Amino acid sequence: MPDAPPRPEPFAPQTAPAALEDLRARLRATRWPDAPEEAGWSLGTDLAYLRELVAYQKVGDSSSSVPSARDYVSLETLIRVAQRRLSI
Repeated sequence: MPDAPPRPEPFAPQTAPAALEDLRARLRATRWPDAPEEAGWSLGTDLAYLRELVAYQKVGDSSSSVPSARDYVSLETLIRVAQRRLSI
């Protein structure tokens, strides 16, 4: 009988406060480029979307009412990958 698949186990994500503060400082210091009008996603990431995302997240700012990663259940598990040879 094959081994039972691994079960997801809860874990608590941990990030050093200094690393979060460094990230916040870098995001505050971002120099946003000018984007051609109506460029959208045609030239890479949509600039308006990215700016909105950065403003929304506030990267774990405890004074923010925006949910952070700590507000969600986090699970981890081992994923087994079968190795196969491919003949071309």
